[in-house]
Amino acid sequence: GSGWDESHWSDSNEYMNKEELDSVAPDNPVLLRRVDGHLDCVNTRALKILNLPVDTVGYEVVDGEPTGVLKEDAVEAAAELLEPSVEEFAAGITTATKIAHRLGVTSIQDAQVDGRMLKAYRSLNQAGELNIRASLMLTTDYLDELATLGLGAGFGDDMLQLGPLKVFSDGSIGAGTAAISEPYLDNPRELGLMMWEKDDLERIVFKAHESDIQLAVHAIGDRAIDLVLDCFERANSQQMKVLRHRIEHAEMLSDEQIARMKKLNIIASMQPNFVGQWGLAGGMYDHRLGRERTMRMNPFASVIENGVPLVFGSDCMPFDPLYGIHSAVNAPYPLQRIPPEQALRAYTIGGAYASFEDAKKGTLEVGKLADLVMLDGNPFNEPQGIKDMSVEMTILDGKIVYEKS
Repeated sequence: GSGWDESHWSDSNEYMNKEELDSVAPDNPVLLRRVDGHLDCVNTRALKILNLPVDTVGYEVVDGEPTGVLKEDAVEAAAELLEPSVEEFAAGITTATKIAHRLGVTSIQDAQVDGRMLKAYRSLNQAGELNIRASLMLTTDYLDELATLGLGAGFGDDMLQLGPLKVFSDGSIGAGTAAISEPYLDNPRELGLMMWEKDDLERIVFKAHESDIQLAVHAIGDRAIDLVLDCFERANSQQMKVLRHRIEHAEMLSDEQIARMKKLNIIASMQPNFVGQWGLAGGMYDHRLGRERTMRMNPFASVIENGVPLVFGSDCMPFDPLYGIHSAVNAPYPLQRIPPEQALRAYTIGGAYASFEDAKKGTLEVGKLADLVMLDGNPFNEPQGIKDMSVEMTILDGKIVYEKS
């Protein structure tokens, strides 16, 4: 199972351990993935089946005993053993597309796609059954192949194309693995995890940059963001290019880092729904980091004011764009709060710009793709009620794909 979030539990903010899961499921293997995908909680039966090496990064052991908590590399190792078939992926894409249409989404950028997922998307597209425009971010496993073949963002057609290469530099705040410069408030010994050694990350960035491959680098903590910007600076010092590289999430951006992004033409690809989920008073940010740091996080207004391209997405936490727009427009702190017009731009033309499709979608203009949404309210006139609005109709390529009954 997946989707749990301890920060919304009423009685505890602690992760589940194997003993707790054993008590309710002693005979069946259980793996429960946190909403952010960076942490699993498993019981004893699942640990035995997974049989992961104890030195796997993120395999939590206390006093010589596994706790049943898996993070980062350990989560990825578990996922590889449980990966669905191509047919199962295709069925999942079809189901998810219906949800997307109901929420007014006609284009997605799917992160961390592997060969099996790519085959599922291609099979649907070739059969004329892919009913959402998809830009696919392949994992770093495919960097050498992409460079050899000369493939990069934009390769494909109006329904299915390659996006940037997805690279992880750190984890998440919820899992306590985002790489930060000052310790977590709820765990003073913890500074998070870097997913790559500096030289290895630099090698990936250099190779992608010289091969004209756009990068989307996951960096949440300020320490990770600094390292990623260092790598981009070194790559640009050797060969200055505008490849629309992106930093994904960028939750703990400082003013200095925003200035560096502007100089390097780096896109800030951010998730305003995180503010609504975790950034309010008493939320997960407060619990993990404290109010002072929380007030400076997700500085959408500062990003825009400094001329850095801003892109909004959801990371599926939750998927609803109206919730994300509401969270940005009604954010609790001034550095985060932006007008409806800017929030809508980040979700539309911003996303199209990030995928090199701004010439054909992202705005309603003659000659552009006929993808549009009708709402039952006006975000400009009723900004405080955006999250309560719903989609009346979704149109993809001039055809109605969803109509509210």
